[in-house]
Amino acid sequence: RLSLLKPGEGFMGKGAYKAHFFGSLTLRDLLLYGAKEKVRFARPYLNRQHKKLYQKRAAS
Repeated sequence: RLSLLKPGEGFMGKGAYKAHFFGSLTLRDLLLYGAKEKVRFARPYLNRQHKKLYQKRAAS
């Protein structure tokens, strides 16, 4: 829902809540971080990492 991204009213909130949970991060920073985490923990990416680790161990 796009309403969650509404400045000052969305999930980031305002004031002490925003400062406590998000520090000085902007909405753009949070969206970039979320996208990176989504890729980092995506099943195809994890499978590829596991395969590389297995191949490295098998070669030793």
